[in-house]
Amino acid sequence: MKIAGWASAALLLLAGAHALLKYSPSGLFSYAWTVLLFTAVLAALYGTGKRLASLFSLQFDQEPALETAVAFSLGLAALTCSMLALGAAQLLYPAAAALLMGAFLWYGREHISGLRLDFGKLREQPLIIASCMLLAGAAVSALAPVHEYDSLVYHMALPQNYIQRHGLVFLPEVYAHFPQNAELLFTFSLLLQSPELAQLFGVMSLALACLWLYSAPGFSPRAKTLAVFLTVSHTALLLLASTTYVECEVALWTTAAVLSFLRWKDTEDPARAKPWIVLCAIFCGMGLGTKYYSGITPVILCFMGLYKSMGMGWFSQKKTRVLHMALFCAVWAALFAPWALKNLLSIGNPVFPFLHWVFSPAAHNFGVDEASRYFGILSEYGNKGGFLREFFSFPYLAFANPGRYGGGMDVLGSLGWELLFAGLPLILLSAWKNPDRRWAAFYLLAHWLVWMATGRVLRFLTVLAPLASLLLADGFRLLWEQNGRALKTALASALVMLSGARLFLYCNVKYVFGAGGVLCGTETAGEFLSRRLDYYPCADALNRAAGTDARVLIAGEQRSYYFKTQAVPTSINRKNDFPLLSNAASGPEELGRKLKEQGYTHVLFVPGEFRRLSPYDTMNFTRPGMLNWLALLKGSPVVYDSGKCYLHELR
Repeated sequence: MKIAGWASAALLLLAGAHALLKYSPSGLFSYAWTVLLFTAVLAALYGTGKRLASLFSLQFDQEPALETAVAFSLGLAALTCSMLALGAAQLLYPAAAALLMGAFLWYGREHISGLRLDFGKLREQPLIIASCMLLAGAAVSALAPVHEYDSLVYHMALPQNYIQRHGLVFLPEVYAHFPQNAELLFTFSLLLQSPELAQLFGVMSLALACLWLYSAPGFSPRAKTLAVFLTVSHTALLLLASTTYVECEVALWTTAAVLSFLRWKDTEDPARAKPWIVLCAIFCGMGLGTKYYSGITPVILCFMGLYKSMGMGWFSQKKTRVLHMALFCAVWAALFAPWALKNLLSIGNPVFPFLHWVFSPAAHNFGVDEASRYFGILSEYGNKGGFLREFFSFPYLAFANPGRYGGGMDVLGSLGWELLFAGLPLILLSAWKNPDRRWAAFYLLAHWLVWMATGRVLRFLTVLAPLASLLLADGFRLLWEQNGRALKTALASALVMLSGARLFLYCNVKYVFGAGGVLCGTETAGEFLSRRLDYYPCADALNRAAGTDARVLIAGEQRSYYFKTQAVPTSINRKNDFPLLSNAASGPEELGRKLKEQGYTHVLFVPGEFRRLSPYDTMNFTRPGMLNWLALLKGSPVVYDSGKCYLHELR
């Protein structure tokens, strides 16, 4: 009877999913597969992470929020490492991803049902309800098609390339040699036919960072609740959460690492402290494997840990803590090692593009010039004068000219900082009143100073927003509890105004993106992407007309996601082949022959983007070369013309 009941329920669920997909093909319900898949991923991560956490013999002392945060974080780390193993073994196939998902569900099957949420307590915490509503809004927004610039250039384009080649292979682009832990999660999503799942990983990471804040040791429940709201309402984090930019993932690993370190510091029993420093190391390694700038965290925590070790009373205690720090360094370095080894074997530089003046390229004629161009482009942003001048003028510049610290899509990382900057006195108050808070405040200061020394893109600093919000919330609580009604009214009014400004900015950016129609079903994904992306109509035409053996040269466009066939985009970080071939060819016939010898069957030309990228000095045509190029395009039939892009067939 029980089996029949489950079979009936499964049949009804399948029929319901089929009906939604059939009768709502362009609306929100068309993403039923993503919602079901995301639910299964959450179950797999929690169950596997909970079982892995039991191996550490951690003591949670009746802290369900902490236990849940640790379980999900360990599960996410395990999934990332598993995908890295599949990529290294050249096993990036849909079947492999499905089997991996099944293995996680089976491994954690006994722990999945242990996840419980106390909705009664939530009703008593309006700020938590508001935070959950904002996260839900971000999750819905994540169901829109991928359309952000860097996502289309490499965050999603690299996984697409790896899947086409079934493994982590050499690609002649700077971004392909960055650490790519988050991109492995996106690869997992694409293998399971759900690019929306890739964006939901950002929402999940922001939610987990908040869960770590809610379980922070030594802070009052009111401060932690406010910290969660301040983090979720941070405009930059909320916007980036529903994209495949990776700042939310790095924010999760940074927050988890620092709070795990604080638990190690405060745990006197060495046996109970050791698991926390191991967890801290795991999260540091995962962060560094996601973005290079996350390497700031393990370096700072290493010095802080050694300082704590030297402050212990007995020599044996010092020795134990120093050994803990040695283990800490070994673990995070081991987790980053695969990316360093990949770069060392492929181009001879384990930390490319850094130290490009030390390491010479060992293969593929790739390395030094590309790294120099990459850092040259970054010099458009950030510090323009001396360090002290920039140090003192930073708050004003961040308010008055956020484009100074990132243009284009990078400017999203400059939104929503007013509350944290204006709340700096409250952060200092929290650190001044409680010595334990000073450890977190010192970390924030040290991280910020390192960023200031090379300050380029404010988006890279969003990883500090959760921890800064925690100290700000604690300072806010101190003032609230120690003063009268007039000051409370002023504080509450300021909080409402600044939070309202954050949410206004968020809604304004979403309005500019214009994805509401596709989410509500009044616009198809293709119509939305054709309106947002100049190159998309031609990419869609190529996907429909050409087979998987086609190879397209994208002239004047960095973005290559949405091509189902092999596509070679224009780069601003290396010299592009097609101008070099054009300059060297004796005529358009020779140029066409050379392109066909390299396997090209089509040329996609995007004039607007071509003009925008021309000043980057990677498409230097000589006059004869430009004439060859124009003659080639004129002599190649246009198989699709959208008015903004032109798809030519090489014959």
